[in-house]
Amino acid sequence: MEAFPENRSSSSLDRVVHNPLSAYLVTWKPSSLQSNEGHPVGEARTEGRGTAFIKRVLRRGGRDNVHVIQPEISVDIGGYVGIWFPLDEAHINSIAVRKCLRGQGLGEMLIIGAIELAQTRGCALVTLEVRVSNIPARKLYEKYGFREVGFRKGYYTDNNEDALIMTTDNIQSVDYRQSLERLVY
Repeated sequence: MEAFPENRSSSSLDRVVHNPLSAYLVTWKPSSLQSNEGHPVGEARTEGRGTAFIKRVLRRGGRDNVHVIQPEISVDIGGYVGIWFPLDEAHINSIAVRKCLRGQGLGEMLIIGAIELAQTRGCALVTLEVRVSNIPARKLYEKYGFREVGFRKGYYTDNNEDALIMTTDNIQSVDYRQSLERLVY
């Protein structure tokens, strides 16, 4: 809710989470370790249909102690990415990292996990919308092969900010897979 205060309806979130054409990858940090701002830091954990991919990404960073969160456990979410799978493409419909945890690679980890999940589902490309003003996010997406392909005027309901539509080239291509592998390893 911190990142998307306008999305407060639990019934709409429930519909999206239980939709077979969607997946959510979620990271969190245990509360046993606290940052200097009082927020959890430490190992990241995951939940969602793409858990194996996030685990692989975390292991690349030397974090082998990764677990799946059980739904009944109450946790402090560090970040998440929501992905829809219409037809042969993946659409990132939301991605967020807590303000106090930004700049630590969680967003990048989530983007990698979303792309890898889309690849395993046979998707040809990944699309998303991003606020025109969100330069750090735009740079991250560009790093992973997203390019601007369109514009949505007044897309965000909280302040009527415009959105850029971004998409990748074919994520199944040898070139894209090699590029992703170079970035991740």
